[in-house]
Amino acid sequence: MIGSGLKKFAEANGLTVKNGVAYGTYDGVFLTLQEGAGWKSVSAAVYFDTAEQSDRVRGWLGDEARQKEFRIQGGSVTDVSVKPGSVQVAFTDNPGTMGKIEAFLPLFTAMLKDLAVKSTQVCHSCGMAGGDAADVLIGSTVYHLHDSCSAKAEAELREEADERKSTGSVAKGAIGAALGAIIGAIPWVIVYAMGYIASLLGLLIGICAKKGYELAKGKETKAKGIVIVICVLLAVVVAEFAAIVAVNTADGIELGWTFGEIVAFMLEWAMGEGLAVVLKEIALGWLFALLGIFQLLRDTFRQTKVEKVVRL
Repeated sequence: MIGSGLKKFAEANGLTVKNGVAYGTYDGVFLTLQEGAGWKSVSAAVYFDTAEQSDRVRGWLGDEARQKEFRIQGGSVTDVSVKPGSVQVAFTDNPGTMGKIEAFLPLFTAMLKDLAVKSTQVCHSCGMAGGDAADVLIGSTVYHLHDSCSAKAEAELREEADERKSTGSVAKGAIGAALGAIIGAIPWVIVYAMGYIASLLGLLIGICAKKGYELAKGKETKAKGIVIVICVLLAVVVAEFAAIVAVNTADGIELGWTFGEIVAFMLEWAMGEGLAVVLKEIALGWLFALLGIFQLLRDTFRQTKVEKVVRL
């Protein structure tokens, strides 16, 4: 996807807008620009002659002061990525981010050129010039590849997709996600019992569910995101009821009830005259939880998406 800010930048700098990205040569470097919910990214298609080049690029981009100055993201799917063939940098998208990117790019391209990193007039896979090279979109980056290198990339992507399908177990991942969601729901119960609710706690449940899925070696497919959503929704239901019990436990103890009697009474109340109240609280809890995990889900589905080679 590409918005008006990047489109204007592309038009002003002679870049091509196609297939949801802007790409072309900018200041001697072959760039791709793209954006999504809350982020914008810049990718440079490159060929590293030595490991030292990639290490120095990684060090330059890893500078904390530089990351803070230009709002460079970290710790997400779309953060700083330096690998054979590309350098990707993602920016937190707030008002003024386009200006940050425009200030960042001349420094970025100058750094690549100072390190003699190849970016234009070469195949970004083999590093050779000339031949039948053409522009292809893989993921969020446009590369210049020979037909044979493009075919090799397609084969590697298919192999990676097949490996994902054959590795791990959705069932084991679901068990791990459920346990993680329960752990992540504990703060929700505490905060709700104090009379508050926050979407950030929904994000915490989602993070714990995702981590539980991964620790249990769940299969990396789109089912991962669906499992996380289900576990988060169920965890909110459990957390809401647990919070209602927690709020009323003190009153029950004063009446001389046992904890089991308190739970039984609240369950009977929740399924009877209190049903409308409970459903309203659960619906509100789901709303806040889904708001909290929205970006997490986008990143999860993007992670498990099978990339394809698109010829431009």
